[in-house]
Amino acid sequence: MRTTATDSCALCRHVATIAEWSPLPDWLTIEGCPCGGFFVRKAVGEFRLPHMTDVERQNLTFRVRSLRVKNREAWVSTADGTVNGPLVVESDRPTLAT
Repeated sequence: MRTTATDSCALCRHVATIAEWSPLPDWLTIEGCPCGGFFVRKAVGEFRLPHMTDVERQNLTFRVRSLRVKNREAWVSTADGTVNGPLVVESDRPTLAT
């Protein structure tokens, strides 16, 4: 099952499609914005990204776009799996517990 909504991307703030779907229940997919599409851990996307400063947002956007321009996936999460941990952008699906 897939649930989608049109909203603004938490990074670039452009219109995007945000989807939550059952194969990755703890993740959201962000598509259709200039970031090029990425995955974000649901808790990070809902509670952390909306409160970032503009500089933090620009830095994270740059990291996501750097992977996407190379046709690599971009997975936004935290290094320690908590909502407040250091943000990371990985090109492979993190192996965090769901």
